[in-house]
Amino acid sequence: MKRLILPLFFLAGIGFFTSCERSAEKAVNNPPNADPIETTTPDTLYAFARPLDNAKFLDHTWVMNYNPNSVCPPDTSNGKKYWYCWGVCHKTGDADPSSRLLGSPEGNLVMAICITTPNDSTSNVDAHGGITSFYAHYGVCHQVANRTLMASATDSTPPFTVSAAKGYWLSHLLYGTYGGKSASAWNDRVANCSAESINVEARMAAYDQDFSQNKMKSLLGDDFSEEKMNGFNRVRDNIRNQKDALAEEVIAGNMSVLEFANAVNQLVNDSLPTLEMILGNESFKNLYNLESSAPTMVIDTALAAREDALR
Repeated sequence: MKRLILPLFFLAGIGFFTSCERSAEKAVNNPPNADPIETTTPDTLYAFARPLDNAKFLDHTWVMNYNPNSVCPPDTSNGKKYWYCWGVCHKTGDADPSSRLLGSPEGNLVMAICITTPNDSTSNVDAHGGITSFYAHYGVCHQVANRTLMASATDSTPPFTVSAAKGYWLSHLLYGTYGGKSASAWNDRVANCSAESINVEARMAAYDQDFSQNKMKSLLGDDFSEEKMNGFNRVRDNIRNQKDALAEEVIAGNMSVLEFANAVNQLVNDSLPTLEMILGNESFKNLYNLESSAPTMVIDTALAAREDALR
């Protein structure tokens, strides 16, 4: 079974958003004379989740190549890698029982390092898997973790995702599986982090960057209809368009990231009753694990406030 493989050269961090006006998502730059790695030893990637301190119904997610983590800052000796995924350090195991393991897929460590710089809690764009701009514009921790976990994909097995995290399908509503400004830049990043010749576009299409018809059919069963699918897509697109309009206010200096986070969280809350009407009460609860009338949060306001302090 072939596994996606990539070169070792992409380890250097490049400063993140010294300006918020970056428009193109960054792809990995390969040295012109670099030789691709032909084989590498598979490693295990551990995907974790922990409820936010300020919103227990929403999980932060991150990835490590060891388990458990008993100290913060994390131990990075002897090849240990900790991917913060746009968050802070969290302990695991007996050190913090609130942290839980979502999965431990076999992965390609070199590819994971190439896609997302580990052991880096700064605002470096590569520590976010190449997702540009400010926190929550084009993705949050779920999307960064999924990008890192692309290294668990094989030619016959889709990559592991953090879809079991609380609040995942709400963040998916805003950003899809992998986030980012453009799908093509993400495709390029995956291709440049692989020494194999692969059809990246076909691979991405198979991994459902958005809420797919198959997912909707699985959720609704006999109640599925094209009308419901189209209605869901209209709500999703409207939310994303309004989110992007709000982001332009942040970029223009007219709004803080915290104000943006609060506005987008409210936008999602306002849209939940419509989604419940489309999906039906039972399917809505199965997908989002909440009542449409219950206030919820997708963007971590504590991280948004931290982002403002860095700007």
